Amino acid sequence: MVETPDIMEVVARLVGEDVREAVALSQGRNNRVYCVTMASGRRVAVKSYLARISDTRDRLGIEYGALELLHGNGIRQVPAPMACDRDRNLAVYEFVEGGPCVSSNVTDGDIDAASAFLMALHEIGNTSGTHWSAMASEACISFGDSIRGIRVRKRELERVEGDGELYEALRAFLVERLSPLLDRVVAWSGERLATAGVGLDEPLDTGRRVLSPSDFGFHNAIRRPGGGLVFVDFEYFGWDDAAKMVADFVLHPGMTMTDAQKRRFVSSMREGLPASARLETRLPVAYALFGIKWCLILLNEFDPERLARRRFAGGAPDLATAQARQLEKAARMLDHVAEAHRDFPYDG
Repeated sequence: MVETPDIMEVVARLVGEDVREAVALSQGRNNRVYCVTMASGRRVAVKSYLARISDTRDRLGIEYGALELLHGNGIRQVPAPMACDRDRNLAVYEFVEGGPCVSSNVTDGDIDAASAFLMALHEIGNTSGTHWSAMASEACISFGDSIRGIRVRKRELERVEGDGELYEALRAFLVERLSPLLDRVVAWSGERLATAGVGLDEPLDTGRRVLSPSDFGFHNAIRRPGGGLVFVDFEYFGWDDAAKMVADFVLHPGMTMTDAQKRRFVSSMREGLPASARLETRLPVAYALFGIKWCLILLNEFDPERLARRRFAGGAPDLATAQARQLEKAARMLDHVAEAHRDFPYDG
């Protein structure tokens, strides 16, 4: 971790200008972000990345490289990369003026901007993006691999040690509710894919993959004073299945969109992506499987390692309150998957 006085020294060296002050912004879950004001009055955004032995993903390298790729291809809906220090695990980016994009105030125009951004990534992937080698974080190479990953995540939560009603409720939720539904969804997924001649373990061809931010949505967007959106947080960027990318966007519990807006987004992506993405076949399966995965992600407050990341990033919530809230959210998500998995809800 780089402390604030050290950040001021490193940024001054990287930018070539004295630093007036560094102010911590709202913290991410895997990093710390600062607004640094230079002596000239110019502001830059500085990100200090968490380094953990168990986390093999090069968060700084992925994000910085992704933004270089996008800016190099004329995309300006992302912050410009300015400089980085790999030894200190710190990067300097353009400071984007504006405020959070409140998802409850999202407009149809914002939906169109999000889909247009993803289509621009697809176009880059067909050209210079072919030089990008990294896969997106937890990419869906095959549904079989994703299912195995979901089961591993579930087992890790089942093994979490803890006493009291909340931990008993967690174990009951996983064993009595989530596990049986996961088995049903896996069986249904295999049958649905088989009718289209696709196996659960059949890998997605390289040519069918798209460049994806992975953790994409209005929760990771800044609204400029003029109303335009700038998308941030590309630590998970890379090649992925378009169906997973679309499913994650409409499933993400950190966003509030109407059903009409979700249908608008899905329709735009179906029209814009080529037939090779096979959204008609793959999207309903991705929606059901990754809906269950999101139930597990919502329960990260029970995972000791992920809690350590929260603490690094400056988050110190009341743990019991947070765990109870996340259990309730996971239960609602699971109810939705149970009801909707056989009939994708955002067609038409």
